[in-house]
Amino acid sequence: MSKTFDIAVVGATGIAGEALLDQLAARRFPIGTLYALGNEDAVGERVQYGEGSIRVADIAGFDYSLVQLVFLAPDESDRADTIPRAIEAGCYVIDVTSQAGFETDLPPVLAGVNEHAIASCIAQRYFRNPSCASMLIWPVLKPIYDLFGIDRVDVTILQAVSGRGRQGLEELASQTANLLNAKPIEIATFPAQIAFNAISYAEVEQDSEFSADEMRIMSEARILLGDAAVIVNPIFLTIPVFYGDCLVCTLILRDPGELEEVIQAWNRNKEVKFQPVSADTFPTPVSTAGSAKIHICRVRQDPVDPRGLSLALVGDCSRAGMARNSVQIAEILVKDYL
Repeated sequence: MSKTFDIAVVGATGIAGEALLDQLAARRFPIGTLYALGNEDAVGERVQYGEGSIRVADIAGFDYSLVQLVFLAPDESDRADTIPRAIEAGCYVIDVTSQAGFETDLPPVLAGVNEHAIASCIAQRYFRNPSCASMLIWPVLKPIYDLFGIDRVDVTILQAVSGRGRQGLEELASQTANLLNAKPIEIATFPAQIAFNAISYAEVEQDSEFSADEMRIMSEARILLGDAAVIVNPIFLTIPVFYGDCLVCTLILRDPGELEEVIQAWNRNKEVKFQPVSADTFPTPVSTAGSAKIHICRVRQDPVDPRGLSLALVGDCSRAGMARNSVQIAEILVKDYL
């Protein structure tokens, strides 16, 4: 009989929590007992797991000695206290959203990119995901980096409102319905109207003109690749889409590369899907919602610079990023360390 592991999912009713439960079932993770945890207002609700459902229990006072693995996936609430409690109880904690307010010097871990970093996190029993954008960018660009090297990446990130959790979804839905019925709208979660609009506003650092999210992507690239020379220049916009981020990347390679070699590398990676664009098949946020793959399209070499390459990515970050990578970290843990 194969070994199983008892697991707690904190924030099971949130977007990340639901996606995580979906990936645990889809990837057939060896679970013994599964606990779905939520805040007081979610207790008693049922969340889907596989073909069935499980009841949500109260996170307050949960005995973490009952489980070996904890997935921390809060939607909005700050549960930084969960991490030291779970670690003290002997659990390994995988921080799905990396937004729990827990300070650490440990590197983020991205499967297939720097999964060797798991070894440096074992002693502290804490593992965290990179940012959502990094989890979409580097599974696609790492094979290119390995083949030819990358000097620079300019990336525009068109972020869906799901990045703001359920509040973002509700605000887009409410504003859309009200505008279509000639009613006034409320602006709360976003700094401006999001329905039928695009928001480029970000709280930027005055000395750099980059937002905290943009600076995080810049620093994560160097950590994930172990290469301080890689330059990443990101800019975020929020668009009126419920799920599915779109990214447009322009690369300068260190050595001229053949596009066919890149496509062959992608085709060997089951976590990404290269889609040559045709009149009847192309990825969109709607067509990729719920998919755990990152979809690649519009790939082309620069017409002048042999080191230039452009491409577009579409991915449901809750599944193709946060949930999938968290389960992959757990799979490596149970295979190589537990």
